[in-house]
Amino acid sequence: MNYSVLMAVYAKENPQFLKASIESMLAQTIPTDDFVIVKDGPLPACLEEVLQIYHDHLHLISLARNVGLGPALGIGLASCKHELVARMDSDDLSRPQRIAKQLAVFAQQPECVLCGGYIEEFIEEPGDLGLVKKVPIETKDIFNFIKRRNPFNHVTVMFKKNTIIQAGNYQSFYFNEDYELWIRVLSSHPQVTNLAECLCDVRVGNGMFERRGGWKYLKYDYALQKKLLNLGMTSPLEMSMNVALRSAVRLMPSSFRKHVYTHFLRQNQGKKTITD
Repeated sequence: MNYSVLMAVYAKENPQFLKASIESMLAQTIPTDDFVIVKDGPLPACLEEVLQIYHDHLHLISLARNVGLGPALGIGLASCKHELVARMDSDDLSRPQRIAKQLAVFAQQPECVLCGGYIEEFIEEPGDLGLVKKVPIETKDIFNFIKRRNPFNHVTVMFKKNTIIQAGNYQSFYFNEDYELWIRVLSSHPQVTNLAECLCDVRVGNGMFERRGGWKYLKYDYALQKKLLNLGMTSPLEMSMNVALRSAVRLMPSSFRKHVYTHFLRQNQGKKTITD
């Protein structure tokens, strides 16, 4: 079963992180023959040098200017040659068996259109935090979860290209390109799933909690809730409750926001688990 890999990179990426990310995909037990990387605007020499190292393994698409993650991924997806497409971020790591496990899901569940999984967050080296971000597994639970939060870890997803294209493809949506896309995809009630295991190791920085606050973020939270309501995927009461909760979290000082997020940590098989 063939598949494509879809990644976007822009000027501020770390070249060492990019190198490690590419290598984690090339090291998959089932390799790809279509690794699409969209250069979202001009890149500095240090990033171009990394891409040149793996040039023979990559399908590079160059954009004249930076258009943002959503539009860049939309352009890249249109160029993917296989129906199954695995997303990958330019600074994270896929575990070696990730693709094999996801391909097995699509082979066993032909009606499935989207498959993700858990992630483990780290700062310097994988495992140094022991924070696992879980997501719901079953389709019905994913449909309930999407009313409140993003039900997929974006870096882990593999999906059917035609499903994403028919839903309108990736679009620009402030730090929530994926969540907004999943809402459109799930509005037609397809079969989707997550694997109950970590597929990727994801870098987190000290500014994570600061980035998750502010009026602009809240504005797009409201827009997501409004879209859910318009598509009949939530109720006015649920929307009001979710907006109120998001408002409190987005507008509180970052130190308090960090406390709120860590309040949801719980022990699971010796590791802390977080839902976001």
